[in-house]
This record gives sequence, C-alpha cells and structure tokens, in this order.
Amino acid sequence: MFDEGWSETFTEWLEELRARVEHEDAAIRLRDAAIALRATSFASSLESFDDDGLAHMVDENMTMADGVGVVGARDDQRVLVDPATATLMTIAAILHRRKFSHRITAADVANRVLALEGPLGLLDFDLASGGQLNDSRGNPLDRSGLGGRNLAVPEWVDGFDVGRLLVAWREGDQVRFEVIDDGDVASDGATEWQAIADRIQKSAADGVGVVLNHVMFDLTLQNPSFFTATALPIDELLRANGYANRGEQWGPADSDWKTPGQAALASRLGLAAETYGLQRHAQLALARLIEIWREWSGFHTFGDGELPEIDVSEIQDILKVEKVPLAFFDMHEPEAALSIRAAMSDASTETTDGSAMRETALDLLADELHQADPDSIAALLLTGRSRELHGQVRSAEAAYRQVLRRDETNGAALVKCLNAAVDASRFDEGARLVRRLSGPDSTNERMLQSYAEELITASRNESCPCGSGRKYKQCHQDVPLLPEPIATRAMLLKLEMYAEQTVLNQRYAPGGGGGAQAELVGFPEARDFMIHEGGLLGRFLQNRAEVLPPSELERLRSWQAGRRDLYEIVDVDPGVGMNLRNMRTGDEQQIVEQNSSQEAELGQLLLLRLETINGVTTSYGQGILVPGHHGDRVLEIMEDLDIEDLLRWFVGLLTDAPAAV
Repeated sequence: MFDEGWSETFTEWLEELRARVEHEDAAIRLRDAAIALRATSFASSLESFDDDGLAHMVDENMTMADGVGVVGARDDQRVLVDPATATLMTIAAILHRRKFSHRITAADVANRVLALEGPLGLLDFDLASGGQLNDSRGNPLDRSGLGGRNLAVPEWVDGFDVGRLLVAWREGDQVRFEVIDDGDVASDGATEWQAIADRIQKSAADGVGVVLNHVMFDLTLQNPSFFTATALPIDELLRANGYANRGEQWGPADSDWKTPGQAALASRLGLAAETYGLQRHAQLALARLIEIWREWSGFHTFGDGELPEIDVSEIQDILKVEKVPLAFFDMHEPEAALSIRAAMSDASTETTDGSAMRETALDLLADELHQADPDSIAALLLTGRSRELHGQVRSAEAAYRQVLRRDETNGAALVKCLNAAVDASRFDEGARLVRRLSGPDSTNERMLQSYAEELITASRNESCPCGSGRKYKQCHQDVPLLPEPIATRAMLLKLEMYAEQTVLNQRYAPGGGGGAQAELVGFPEARDFMIHEGGLLGRFLQNRAEVLPPSELERLRSWQAGRRDLYEIVDVDPGVGMNLRNMRTGDEQQIVEQNSSQEAELGQLLLLRLETINGVTTSYGQGILVPGHHGDRVLEIMEDLDIEDLLRWFVGLLTDAPAAV
C-alpha cells in the first residue's frame, strides 16, 4: 500500500543511519546517530521529531520484531537487517497505536469482516514476521479476498452493530478493536481532515486525485500527534466538507479530476490515437473496448467484482472499426506478457509442445466470442491474437487468414500475416502484403522483394545448393535458403521489426513503462543492445520460433548464448579484414570485414559481437567505435551487464557522435 517514493526515502534514511553506526554497537549509538541526522539533508523529514521522539522511534525499531532492529543492527544470528525489512519496521513504528475509525455497515455485520481500504488501509502495514495479524488475545485474524484485503473481526468484539463506530489500531502484529458511539469520540478530527483536505486540493489541482491512506500516512510522518485520539471517520468528515472519492482516490466534489488509473488510461488512449491516426468514432470505440476489457480482465485475472455480462454483438461491431483491433493489441501487449508468464507458472491446460498453460483472460474472451459465432471477424481476430501470444504462430496465422477471406482489407489481419510471412522468410508473400497495406512501390515492398530474389532454389531432383549432398526436394525445397551476407541481414530485419514494436508497446504498460527505451529504439545501436543484452532476442525466440527456418533458429540460439566484447584493432588489411584483440580476455581474433576495414585505424576500440561459421569469423549486428577514454567504463559495464547502464552510456556517447561499424 505504500508507494516506492516512501520506501526509497526511508531506505535512504536508514542507509545513512547505518553508515553512522558501527555494526557491533548498541542502541544508544543508533539513537545518537538518528538525532545527528537532523543536521543533514534529512532535516525536513525529521523536523517534527524532537530528540526523545527520534530516540523512541529507534527504540521501537530495536524491539518490534524480537530484537531485530533497523539497518545497521544485527539479529540473533548476527545477520544485518536488510533495507526492505528495516523500512517496514520503521513504518510500523510511525503508525504504532494510531487510531482509525470506521462506520459499521450492514455488510460488515453480515460478513463480520472489514475491507482494508481508505483509512483502515493503514492497518495493513507488514512486518518481517510475514504479515500475520493477531487480535489482542493473541489469536490469528483471518484474512480473505485478493491480497488478504478483508480482515475478520473477532466474535468476542461486543457491540458490532450497524451505525456504530469501530476504532481499530495496531500494536506490533496485534490489531485492537473498540466499538463506540458518536458521542464517545475524544476528538473532532478537524486538524487531521483539514490537513488532508489541503493535500487533496493541491493534488487535484493537477487533475489527479490522491489515495487517502497515502496522504494520512504522509501527514502522520510529519506530525506524530495525528490520529492519536478517537474521532469520527475521516472519510465522513471529508464528504461533509465537499470532497468525494472514486474508489480509493479522493478529490474535491465540485472539480474535474481523474484517478491515477483514469489519467494513465487517457494518456494511453491518446498515444494509440496518435500512433494509428484514429478518428473520433474510432477513439470512442477503442475507449469502450478497453472499458469492457478492464471489467473482464479484472474479474478473470484478479477476481475483482462479479462476472461481467458482455454484449458479444457490441464487441463484434467494435472490432470491425478500422485500426481499432491493432490499437487494442498494442495497448494489451504489456499486460499480455505478464499474463502469459503467470499462466505458464500456474497451469491447468497444455500447450501444443506439452508444456502446461493456464488460460488467460484473453483466451476466455476469445472462447466467448467463438461460442457466439465462430466465423465472426471478432472471434477470429481474438483467437488469432490469443494463439499468437502463446507462441502458436502457425495456428494464429490460419485464423488471421480466415479474417482476410471475409475482409481482404482488414488491417490487423494483414499486419499479422505480414509478420508471419517475414519471420518464415516467405519474402515474396510479405512483399505482396505490404503492397496491400501501403500501396505499390513502397520502400518496404522493394526491400522484401529484393530478399525474395536472393533466395537460392533448384529443381526438385537436383543436388541442394546448401551442399548437404541431398536432393533439393529432400532438403531446402520447403525451407528458405539465402546466401551470406543476405541471410544475416534478413535475420536482423526480423529481430529489429519485433524489437521496435515490442519496445514501443511498452509505453502502454501501467506507469508508462518503457518510455526511455522507446525514445532510443530508433537508434540502430541502442536497438541492438535491447535485442541482445536487453533480452528481446529471447522473447523473440519464445514467441516466434514456430515459424522460423530451422537454420535461422539454430543460429539465433547461438547468438543468444554469445556475448558482446570490446576489441582493439591490432592489424588491418583494408577491404579484407582486421585482427582484433579482446580487451577482456587478451585473445586475438581475425575477422572478415570488407567495408569498415577500409577506414579502420590501429588502436581503435570496437564494441562488437562475433560469430564463426565454416571457419570464417565475422561481426553481426551493430558495432560501435568506442573513444579510447571510454574503454575502462565499457569493460566495467560489460563485466556486470545491465541493459540500463549500457543505454545510459550510449546516451552519453551520443554527444561524441558514435560511429557504427
């Protein structure tokens, strides 16, 4: 329930505390160090605590979990407490004995459970013990619902009646309950709700509401006196004074604000509309489809709400709107990737290769449409997409071809069939599909046609050109065969098409993930890093292996096992090749390199990937000329590889105009 910002702040603070304390010392050293932090950049976070308050908070951390303390302390096994555990323990200390009121409803009484949301969400902070909550008698409290967000109220709590106030607070892992009437509150709660309202007002001015318990926690951190006395429920006080909620988000009742989810969705819909040039009616259709999908996925993926009733005919009509299916597929892809990984780890059905696979929400929606009308365009599109996401590319392509038999101009089916044709090296077919999508004589059509013209063929009974000694009909008649270097270029084309689309689709991920990489994917060098060091090659093989020519599949797997290294040029034969020294291992390697060897100079550093085929070593993918003063940094990055570090280095290198080789 606490966002990353809080966790990072506390962890940073505790790490600083750790740096000021010798690990073997006692709690007194911790108290002194905590007090000393007020003279540092952490002053604003700690100004509300006097010396005794800081000492008390540290003491709480030192005793809350059987003597395990903050970062810098050791448990009874002499193991240092990790930052995450220390952060949770500090949060627990801050919220210790804070009292939160809730108006008991008929549903509460009937089920005898409390939903841990709104103000009561602050009861749901965790401890190193694993999060087990107990009542004041030491009995475990049952938790139910998604993430255990419903907390059972013990039967022995008297007076649990509709309309009364339930006051709850935490003491360590115990939750204590008290039922009172309105006249028994000890405070009017004015100070708390006015401070919260001020925060809500400021946040909503930016068009986005706030999560109530996040604000409550933040204010409690700043003012230790908040929520120490029983008061009317904060949400009631806010509503009475002109504030409203949408789920867990709050804002002024009389202003136009969105929840963070609504704001993010509006941004993603705007991105899709811009990408595909959607007209107003198509934008409305896409927004409606996303709304339907969120209800359907929320139930089938997360168990939210009740099983939604869907109007099949409405979905069928929406998926006939031009470009809407493609936009939906793009927006859904980041979620789909997570769903597929979850399905593979929690399976009830089997895939064609025998691996277990649980059905995803998209699979179930495709089934629903198929049962209503198996020949409808909507059913075929979603069936194709479902199979494609499971790596069943041939079966998916068959479904998309059925769409084209019903609507030969269907953009989604044309794009998907084009992808399958290119991946299978059916370049002449790919060129025809590009013509149908983009019109005649486009750059992409000419490129694919050039690959098609390079395919090596022979008569059925002639020896196969690959040199295997078998007849062509028994070898490569049904398996595309390209000469070098065209074969390598074709493989890289497939990877680059997949990488660019995958990275751009990450912009639709919750929280806007992938934005930085999306800005860089247009640079060939950065895209090559994402493919090889960023894991996209592995995803490509997982998703598209079924249609790749066997020789390519074997080669791509060898690329996956290879690595990029930094090389120094130690000898050059212009127009023929170069001798390179691996800066990591010291080994020397002779490579064939006709073009870049003509301008190469002794001593230059090159960041390359190499492969050897039939005794001939060449580079593949994008190489980069590395300035000499960057050499040590590149070696450091490649030794402990992190794609983000590699991309950050590349961004810095852009100012030095890196040269591709």
